Amino acid sequence: METEEIRNRVEESGLRSLDLEAELRIPELFGVDLADFLEERVLLREKAFREQLKTWTPAAKEGSVAALYCSEDAIVPLWSWMLLAARLNALGFRSLFGNLKTAREQLYLEAFDRWDIEEFKGAKLMVKGCSESVPVALYVRLIERLLPVVQSLAFGEACSSVPVFKRALK
Repeated sequence: METEEIRNRVEESGLRSLDLEAELRIPELFGVDLADFLEERVLLREKAFREQLKTWTPAAKEGSVAALYCSEDAIVPLWSWMLLAARLNALGFRSLFGNLKTAREQLYLEAFDRWDIEEFKGAKLMVKGCSESVPVALYVRLIERLLPVVQSLAFGEACSSVPVFKRALK
């Protein structure tokens, strides 16, 4: 009885897998709620705020990024965000405006925009699905940047994928 050689048709197809969650590393995030500095969680006084900031230090790892937001429905003067960001900057932290979800999205987009996509020129690419941390906005940006360079683009896993784009042969 003759046995047939097992072939890996995915490997033979030249299909490359792209795992965005594994490839794009973003710094750790921590939230800073401006409501914690408000008097009675309603009012912000400049003098008192400046005094609080002088001694305030976030409990976050060096190199982390602060997501600045306010959880209360309060009138927050624009300068307060600037003072808070300046304090964080002096402590060695980067600041982004928005909640943790918004800041994570921005960091992923920045990381992807820095990525040299020339390595995908003419590639048959499969973008891995089932990521819990990669924001939807990144998948949209991916289309904008990758369609001009790839031969084809699909989403999912090799066993179950959704074709997104295929360049017509010239």
